Amino acid sequence: METMERFLAEYIQEIIRNYPQDRDGQRFQQTYFQYISSGELSFSYRWCILTYNVGMFFKINRRGDYAEQIFKYLIDVYDRKLHDQTERARYIGLAGEAYDSLAGVYDEKNDRLRALPALTLALTCYAEAAQTDRNYLVYAASAGYGLGLIQLRSKNVIEAEKIFKDAVRSFRGCMSVPGVDRAQATVGLLKVLNSLGTLHYNQKKVSEAWNCHSEAAKVFEEARNAGLVTDRAMSVMADVYGNMGNEYADFGDYASARMYYNAGLRFCDVLEGKMPSISQSRRAIERNMATLR
Repeated sequence: METMERFLAEYIQEIIRNYPQDRDGQRFQQTYFQYISSGELSFSYRWCILTYNVGMFFKINRRGDYAEQIFKYLIDVYDRKLHDQTERARYIGLAGEAYDSLAGVYDEKNDRLRALPALTLALTCYAEAAQTDRNYLVYAASAGYGLGLIQLRSKNVIEAEKIFKDAVRSFRGCMSVPGVDRAQATVGLLKVLNSLGTLHYNQKKVSEAWNCHSEAAKVFEEARNAGLVTDRAMSVMADVYGNMGNEYADFGDYASARMYYNAGLRFCDVLEGKMPSISQSRRAIERNMATLR
Protein backbone atom coordinates (compact mmCIF):
# COMPACT_ATOMS: atom_id res chain seq x y z
CA MET A 1 0.00 0.00 0.00
CA GLU A 2 2.77 2.41 0.94
CA THR A 3 4.39 2.15 -2.49
CA MET A 4 1.14 3.05 -4.23
CA GLU A 5 0.59 5.93 -1.83
CA ARG A 6 4.01 7.32 -2.73
CA PHE A 7 3.19 6.78 -6.41
CA LEU A 8 0.00 8.81 -6.05
CA ALA A 9 1.68 11.57 -4.08
CA GLU A 10 4.47 11.93 -6.64
CA TYR A 11 2.16 12.11 -9.63
CA ILE A 12 -0.33 14.43 -7.97
CA GLN A 13 2.55 16.88 -7.77
CA GLU A 14 3.32 16.18 -11.44
CA ILE A 15 -0.27 17.02 -12.37
CA ILE A 16 -0.02 20.33 -10.53
CA ARG A 17 3.20 21.15 -12.40
CA ASN A 18 2.06 20.01 -15.84
CA TYR A 19 -1.56 21.13 -15.90
CA PRO A 20 -1.61 24.59 -14.25
CA GLN A 21 -4.09 25.75 -16.88
CA ASP A 22 -6.76 23.52 -15.33
CA ARG A 23 -7.38 25.53 -12.18
CA ASP A 24 -10.28 23.46 -10.90
CA GLY A 25 -8.31 20.29 -11.47
CA GLN A 26 -5.32 21.81 -9.71
CA ARG A 27 -7.36 22.73 -6.67
CA PHE A 28 -8.77 19.22 -6.52
CA GLN A 29 -5.34 17.64 -6.74
CA GLN A 30 -4.01 19.87 -3.97
CA THR A 31 -6.93 18.83 -1.76
CA TYR A 32 -6.27 15.18 -2.49
CA PHE A 33 -2.55 15.52 -1.86
CA GLN A 34 -3.23 17.12 1.52
CA TYR A 35 -5.62 14.29 2.34
CA ILE A 36 -3.28 11.40 1.50
CA SER A 37 -0.48 13.20 3.37
CA SER A 38 -2.59 13.52 6.51
CA GLY A 39 -2.28 9.93 7.66
CA GLU A 40 -6.00 9.23 7.11
CA LEU A 41 -5.31 6.32 4.77
CA SER A 42 -8.21 4.19 5.96
CA PHE A 43 -9.51 3.48 2.42
CA SER A 44 -12.75 5.15 3.41
CA TYR A 45 -15.60 5.96 1.06
CA ARG A 46 -14.21 9.51 0.68
CA TRP A 47 -10.73 8.15 -0.06
CA CYS A 48 -12.15 5.89 -2.78
CA ILE A 49 -14.03 8.75 -4.43
CA LEU A 50 -10.98 11.00 -4.42
CA THR A 51 -8.69 8.30 -5.76
CA TYR A 52 -11.15 7.48 -8.54
CA ASN A 53 -11.21 11.15 -9.54
CA VAL A 54 -7.43 11.19 -9.68
CA GLY A 55 -7.59 8.23 -12.06
CA MET A 56 -10.14 10.05 -14.19
CA PHE A 57 -7.94 13.15 -14.26
CA PHE A 58 -5.10 11.04 -15.66
CA LYS A 59 -7.47 9.39 -18.16
CA ILE A 60 -8.85 12.71 -19.42
CA ASN A 61 -5.32 14.06 -19.82
CA ARG A 62 -4.24 11.03 -21.89
CA ARG A 63 -2.09 9.47 -19.18
CA GLY A 64 -3.65 6.05 -19.61
CA ASP A 65 -0.77 4.17 -18.00
CA TYR A 66 -1.21 6.07 -14.72
CA ALA A 67 -5.00 5.83 -14.89
CA GLU A 68 -4.80 2.07 -15.44
CA GLN A 69 -2.63 1.59 -12.36
CA ILE A 70 -4.98 3.64 -10.18
CA PHE A 71 -8.15 1.89 -11.38
CA LYS A 72 -6.53 -1.54 -10.88
CA TYR A 73 -5.46 -0.49 -7.40
CA LEU A 74 -8.99 0.64 -6.58
CA ILE A 75 -10.44 -2.63 -7.85
CA ASP A 76 -8.11 -4.50 -5.48
CA VAL A 77 -9.38 -2.35 -2.60
CA TYR A 78 -13.00 -2.97 -3.64
CA ASP A 79 -12.41 -6.71 -3.94
CA ARG A 80 -11.70 -6.81 -0.22
CA LYS A 81 -14.60 -4.53 0.65
CA LEU A 82 -17.10 -6.52 -1.41
CA HIS A 83 -16.34 -9.63 0.63
CA ASP A 84 -17.60 -7.76 3.69
CA GLN A 85 -21.40 -7.92 3.53
CA THR A 86 -21.68 -4.85 5.80
CA GLU A 87 -19.81 -2.75 3.21
CA ARG A 88 -20.80 -4.44 -0.05
CA ALA A 89 -23.94 -2.39 -0.75
CA ARG A 90 -22.07 0.88 -0.31
CA TYR A 91 -19.12 0.00 -2.53
CA ILE A 92 -20.61 -2.18 -5.30
CA GLY A 93 -21.52 0.81 -7.46
CA LEU A 94 -18.08 2.36 -7.01
CA ALA A 95 -16.51 -0.94 -8.04
CA GLY A 96 -18.62 -0.82 -11.21
CA GLU A 97 -17.36 2.68 -11.97
CA ALA A 98 -13.74 1.54 -11.54
CA TYR A 99 -14.26 -1.43 -13.88
CA ASP A 100 -16.08 0.84 -16.34
CA SER A 101 -13.27 3.39 -16.40
CA LEU A 102 -10.61 0.69 -16.66
CA ALA A 103 -12.49 -0.66 -19.68
CA GLY A 104 -12.34 2.84 -21.15
CA VAL A 105 -8.56 2.94 -20.72
CA TYR A 106 -8.24 -0.44 -22.46
CA ASP A 107 -10.57 0.64 -25.25
CA GLU A 108 -8.51 3.77 -25.91
CA LYS A 109 -5.52 1.46 -26.32
CA ASN A 110 -7.56 -0.69 -28.74
CA ASP A 111 -7.18 -3.56 -26.27
CA ARG A 112 -10.70 -4.92 -26.66
CA LEU A 113 -9.78 -8.33 -25.27
CA ARG A 114 -9.38 -6.68 -21.87
CA ALA A 115 -12.00 -3.95 -22.37
CA LEU A 116 -14.90 -6.37 -22.88
CA PRO A 117 -14.53 -8.40 -19.65
CA ALA A 118 -13.92 -5.22 -17.62
CA LEU A 119 -17.10 -3.66 -19.02
CA THR A 120 -19.03 -6.88 -18.40
CA LEU A 121 -17.92 -6.82 -14.75
CA ALA A 122 -19.01 -3.18 -14.56
CA LEU A 123 -22.48 -4.17 -15.78
CA THR A 124 -22.70 -6.89 -13.12
CA CYS A 125 -21.80 -4.40 -10.39
CA TYR A 126 -24.23 -1.78 -11.71
CA ALA A 127 -27.09 -4.28 -11.79
CA GLU A 128 -26.59 -4.99 -8.09
CA ALA A 129 -25.99 -1.35 -7.16
CA ALA A 130 -29.22 -0.28 -8.89
CA GLN A 131 -31.20 -2.21 -6.28
CA THR A 132 -30.35 0.50 -3.74
CA ASP A 133 -29.46 3.46 -5.99
CA ARG A 134 -31.69 3.66 -9.06
CA ASN A 135 -29.36 6.08 -10.83
CA TYR A 136 -27.04 3.14 -11.50
CA LEU A 137 -29.63 2.09 -14.07
CA VAL A 138 -28.26 4.92 -16.22
CA TYR A 139 -24.71 3.74 -15.61
CA ALA A 140 -25.74 0.23 -16.69
CA ALA A 141 -27.39 1.55 -19.86
CA SER A 142 -24.23 3.55 -20.64
CA ALA A 143 -22.03 0.48 -20.10
CA GLY A 144 -24.31 -1.50 -22.40
CA TYR A 145 -23.92 1.22 -25.03
CA GLY A 146 -20.15 0.95 -24.53
CA LEU A 147 -20.31 -2.77 -25.29
CA GLY A 148 -22.09 -1.92 -28.52
CA LEU A 149 -19.36 0.54 -29.51
CA ILE A 150 -16.67 -2.09 -28.89
CA GLN A 151 -18.58 -4.61 -31.02
CA LEU A 152 -18.97 -2.00 -33.76
CA ARG A 153 -15.25 -1.22 -33.78
CA SER A 154 -14.62 -4.97 -33.90
CA LYS A 155 -16.75 -5.11 -37.09
CA ASN A 156 -19.46 -7.15 -35.36
CA VAL A 157 -22.17 -4.99 -36.89
CA ILE A 158 -25.14 -7.30 -36.28
CA GLU A 159 -24.27 -7.68 -32.59
CA ALA A 160 -23.62 -3.92 -32.27
CA GLU A 161 -27.04 -3.12 -33.75
CA LYS A 162 -28.76 -5.48 -31.32
CA ILE A 163 -26.91 -3.98 -28.33
CA PHE A 164 -27.68 -0.42 -29.46
CA LYS A 165 -31.39 -1.23 -29.70
CA ASP A 166 -31.29 -2.76 -26.21
CA ALA A 167 -29.54 0.39 -24.96
CA VAL A 168 -32.26 2.60 -26.46
CA ARG A 169 -34.87 0.63 -24.52
CA SER A 170 -32.76 0.81 -21.34
CA PHE A 171 -32.31 4.58 -21.52
CA ARG A 172 -35.98 5.10 -22.30
CA GLY A 173 -36.87 2.94 -19.30
CA CYS A 174 -34.61 5.07 -17.08
CA MET A 175 -36.53 8.24 -17.92
CA SER A 176 -39.58 7.21 -15.90
CA VAL A 177 -37.74 5.86 -12.83
CA PRO A 178 -37.85 8.11 -9.74
CA GLY A 179 -34.42 9.13 -8.52
CA VAL A 180 -32.74 8.80 -11.91
CA ASP A 181 -30.81 11.75 -13.35
CA ARG A 182 -33.01 12.40 -16.38
CA ALA A 183 -30.57 14.86 -17.93
CA GLN A 184 -27.86 12.19 -17.85
CA ALA A 185 -30.25 9.60 -19.27
CA THR A 186 -31.18 12.03 -22.04
CA VAL A 187 -27.56 12.40 -23.09
CA GLY A 188 -27.17 8.62 -23.16
CA LEU A 189 -30.31 8.17 -25.24
CA LEU A 190 -29.18 10.84 -27.72
CA LYS A 191 -25.76 9.22 -28.08
CA VAL A 192 -27.08 5.73 -28.73
CA LEU A 193 -29.72 6.94 -31.19
CA ASN A 194 -27.04 8.87 -33.05
CA SER A 195 -24.74 5.83 -33.14
CA LEU A 196 -27.54 3.51 -34.27
CA GLY A 197 -28.46 5.98 -37.00
CA THR A 198 -24.83 6.20 -38.14
CA LEU A 199 -24.61 2.40 -38.19
CA HIS A 200 -27.66 2.28 -40.49
CA TYR A 201 -26.25 5.08 -42.65
CA ASN A 202 -22.98 3.21 -43.17
CA GLN A 203 -25.05 0.20 -44.26
CA LYS A 204 -26.71 2.44 -46.90
CA LYS A 205 -30.01 2.27 -45.00
CA VAL A 206 -30.58 6.01 -45.26
CA SER A 207 -34.28 5.95 -44.33
CA GLU A 208 -33.61 3.93 -41.17
CA ALA A 209 -30.73 6.24 -40.31
CA TRP A 210 -33.04 9.22 -40.75
CA ASN A 211 -35.62 7.67 -38.42
CA CYS A 212 -33.02 7.27 -35.64
CA HIS A 213 -31.65 10.79 -35.99
CA SER A 214 -35.14 12.25 -36.26
CA GLU A 215 -36.09 10.44 -33.05
CA ALA A 216 -33.01 11.94 -31.38
CA ALA A 217 -34.16 15.41 -32.45
CA LYS A 218 -37.56 14.76 -30.84
CA VAL A 219 -35.92 13.55 -27.63
CA PHE A 220 -33.85 16.73 -27.55
CA GLU A 221 -36.91 18.96 -27.99
CA GLU A 222 -38.69 17.11 -25.18
CA ALA A 223 -35.62 17.61 -22.99
CA ARG A 224 -35.49 21.32 -23.88
CA ASN A 225 -39.12 21.74 -22.89
CA ALA A 226 -38.45 19.94 -19.60
CA GLY A 227 -35.36 22.05 -18.83
CA LEU A 228 -33.03 19.05 -19.12
CA VAL A 229 -30.68 20.34 -21.82
CA THR A 230 -26.97 20.27 -20.96
CA ASP A 231 -23.80 21.14 -22.89
CA ARG A 232 -23.22 17.42 -23.41
CA ALA A 233 -26.67 17.04 -24.96
CA MET A 234 -26.00 19.97 -27.30
CA SER A 235 -22.64 18.48 -28.34
CA VAL A 236 -24.38 15.23 -29.33
CA MET A 237 -27.01 17.19 -31.23
CA ALA A 238 -24.33 18.98 -33.25
CA ASP A 239 -23.40 15.54 -34.62
CA VAL A 240 -27.05 14.47 -34.97
CA TYR A 241 -27.93 17.55 -37.05
CA GLY A 242 -24.76 17.10 -39.10
CA ASN A 243 -25.84 13.52 -39.83
CA MET A 244 -29.35 14.67 -40.75
CA GLY A 245 -27.77 17.15 -43.13
CA ASN A 246 -25.88 14.27 -44.77
CA GLU A 247 -29.07 12.29 -45.12
CA TYR A 248 -30.97 15.17 -46.73
CA ALA A 249 -28.01 15.65 -49.09
CA ASP A 250 -28.29 11.98 -50.09
CA PHE A 251 -32.00 12.52 -50.74
CA GLY A 252 -31.03 15.43 -53.01
CA ASP A 253 -32.72 18.03 -50.79
CA TYR A 254 -29.79 20.46 -50.48
CA ALA A 255 -31.82 23.29 -48.97
CA SER A 256 -32.85 21.09 -46.04
CA ALA A 257 -29.30 19.73 -45.80
CA ARG A 258 -27.95 23.27 -45.36
CA MET A 259 -30.63 24.00 -42.77
CA TYR A 260 -29.55 21.04 -40.62
CA TYR A 261 -25.85 21.70 -41.15
CA ASN A 262 -26.40 25.26 -39.94
CA ALA A 263 -28.37 23.99 -36.92
CA GLY A 264 -25.41 21.79 -36.02
CA LEU A 265 -23.00 24.70 -36.46
CA ARG A 266 -25.07 26.86 -34.10
CA PHE A 267 -24.49 24.29 -31.35
CA CYS A 268 -20.78 24.38 -32.21
CA ASP A 269 -20.85 28.17 -31.79
CA VAL A 270 -22.52 27.89 -28.38
CA LEU A 271 -20.01 25.31 -27.17
CA GLU A 272 -16.91 26.99 -28.62
CA GLY A 273 -14.39 27.43 -25.83
CA LYS A 274 -16.34 25.14 -23.50
CA MET A 275 -15.71 21.79 -25.16
CA PRO A 276 -12.50 21.45 -27.22
CA SER A 277 -13.83 18.30 -28.92
CA ILE A 278 -16.62 20.32 -30.57
CA SER A 279 -14.08 21.50 -33.15
CA GLN A 280 -14.13 18.00 -34.65
CA SER A 281 -17.89 18.22 -35.16
CA ARG A 282 -17.50 21.66 -36.74
CA ARG A 283 -14.86 20.46 -39.18
CA ALA A 284 -16.99 17.46 -40.23
CA ILE A 285 -20.08 19.62 -40.82
CA GLU A 286 -18.18 22.30 -42.73
CA ARG A 287 -16.44 19.67 -44.88
CA ASN A 288 -19.77 18.04 -45.82
CA MET A 289 -21.46 21.39 -46.32
CA ALA A 290 -18.77 22.36 -48.82
CA THR A 291 -19.70 19.40 -51.05
CA LEU A 292 -23.27 20.61 -51.64
CA ARG A 293 -24.07 21.78 -55.13
